[in-house]
Amino acid sequence: HHHSQAASPSFPTQITVSLPPNLKLRFGIIKTKWFTRRPYPEFQVTLINPETITPFTQTEGWLVGIKLVSGNGHYVSQLLHTSVYGFPLLQGKATIQGLKFTAVSSRNGGFFQLEVFIKNPENTSIEPIRSPEIRVLSERLKNEAKVSSFEELSSTDELSRVPGIGKKYASRLSNAGIKTVTDLALIEPASQRFSDILEMIRKDRGSLTESKFLCLIENMKQIMLKGEENDSSYENVENHHQHHAKRRKTENEVDSMLNFQLSDFHESESSRIIKQVKEEEQ
Repeated sequence: HHHSQAASPSFPTQITVSLPPNLKLRFGIIKTKWFTRRPYPEFQVTLINPETITPFTQTEGWLVGIKLVSGNGHYVSQLLHTSVYGFPLLQGKATIQGLKFTAVSSRNGGFFQLEVFIKNPENTSIEPIRSPEIRVLSERLKNEAKVSSFEELSSTDELSRVPGIGKKYASRLSNAGIKTVTDLALIEPASQRFSDILEMIRKDRGSLTESKFLCLIENMKQIMLKGEENDSSYENVENHHQHHAKRRKTENEVDSMLNFQLSDFHESESSRIIKQVKEEEQ
């Protein structure tokens, strides 16, 4: 008998503490729109004691499991790639990471839900919980989909995602080595390179006029500056000031070259351009 015991798993399957009644699992913030094949952003699950509204922390050796449920209510966990058997519940909190969806939700009832349950110890009578509905799109769409406004762009996005740049222009720019938002932002207006690129992309006198191209570059600069602001953690105040002085200098240069502030260039104008470019593309 002693021998058979050694073969059993080394984590406790019996509950060693007396559990308060009504313990409930709770989701932290989760992404409700995602893409196949890329790691789903990590999220937290907490075991709450409703009496005290605080985490129940006596969870040493406990594991949380994850199942996938389709929009039609079937378990489809084979469509969810997880790298581990279970996620440890430390002091009442589990961090769920490394999940990947291998299928789109549109073919599986329109959405997925993640179901979280206490995997170990067994038979705790703590109810499993289900996440909000998650829409999972094809990873391909992530790279190709146009954004609906400049605000959604990030500096590493491909130009095909930028409103106002159609396939034709995106591929011409790409031939000139300009593939991302950053590449476009770094073109200095009034430089020889600017003129060369403009000439090349306008070889058939298309809709992308010089002023529209300048406006696009300026928009891309703003996106880059915004990104820098978010990414950099200033080590010291000196750095911070230099950064802002540099930024102001760039902005002033850009303004004097363009002779207009971006705020003067109203949203309506840019949406008019986008519409016009779309029509001409078609």
